Amino acid sequence: MFALPSDPENSSDDEESSDNDFDPSAADHLPSDSNCQLSSDNDDDDILYRHASDVTDVESASDVSSQDSDDNAGGWTRNVLQRASIDFDSMRIVPKQPFSADEGPVDFFRRYFDHDVFQLRIQQTNLYAKQKKTNRWNDVTLAEMEAFVGLLIAMGLHVVPTTECYWSTNPLFRVQPVADIMTIKRYKKIRQVLHLNDNEKMPKRGDNAYDKLYKVRPLIDKLNSSFSAHGLSTLTQSVDEAMIKFKGRSSIKQYMPMKPTKRGYKVWVRCDSTTGYVYQFEIYTGKADTGEISTGLGGKVVLNLSQALVGSGCHLAFDNFFSSYELMEKLHASNIFATGTVRTNRNDLPQLARGRQQ
Repeated sequence: MFALPSDPENSSDDEESSDNDFDPSAADHLPSDSNCQLSSDNDDDDILYRHASDVTDVESASDVSSQDSDDNAGGWTRNVLQRASIDFDSMRIVPKQPFSADEGPVDFFRRYFDHDVFQLRIQQTNLYAKQKKTNRWNDVTLAEMEAFVGLLIAMGLHVVPTTECYWSTNPLFRVQPVADIMTIKRYKKIRQVLHLNDNEKMPKRGDNAYDKLYKVRPLIDKLNSSFSAHGLSTLTQSVDEAMIKFKGRSSIKQYMPMKPTKRGYKVWVRCDSTTGYVYQFEIYTGKADTGEISTGLGGKVVLNLSQALVGSGCHLAFDNFFSSYELMEKLHASNIFATGTVRTNRNDLPQLARGRQQ
């Protein structure tokens, strides 16, 4: 486990400091491979700090210099770092449903927004329209729903001042390909009742099952499943945060003054370290009323996003917001190797790794 300088960007995140009521440290659990080579250097960068209970070699456990014995107050030992011989980047995970070479953008899109996703939209939209007793409503069909989604994508690429401009009689604003797909009345009617989950089954606020993302939860779960099924990955992945820019009103909107995107939805993501491909994501909705587990908010995020990797021998990397000694122990027990930076003032960090106090 190594003590690295603090990340100034992460340390100033206001919602992380307010929601994160823990003091994480970091550990680097390396695979105990018989082919690992011992480093010949004894610099601080080549020193591995380990808790005495983790050391199986009695001789190495007792080989602690006298100058560090006074600082070794937590049962920690100082050992030469073992270099892992495993090349995680060369060990690929084959996707359950790989892409073929002749597939194009539309095929890629349909892999994630497949027939089941559109059927969910159709069923819930028609149900909501019936529940609201929407005037002059005709049940939406598969062709209409696909056309509606296509219009949303086209409108995002070709932006005009208002929605009505796409159907304007003024040729300066009118976008004929959009106007040819469906009438503006039908477009607005579908947009009015578009739904993904049954409102009548939504848990009430205060209920243990209450979910701020209930209305989009089925789509989130389906996308997470599709992302994992189609991705070709290496065994080295990373967990970090991302921001979706949004300036409207929302109870889950976050404000992060030190980030490039200061306002929006915070999303925890597990990505491939080489390609950046997203395997799983989780939208942050705020601190849970029940509090966080012993690993803190950051550790809870890593454990949730790494459930699919248990027993895989995968290697995860993350920064000092997520790192803690407890988290590293839990990951190692699940056969998940991990590397994380750590702030030198974290609790549970051995004095050996903190440096000499002046």
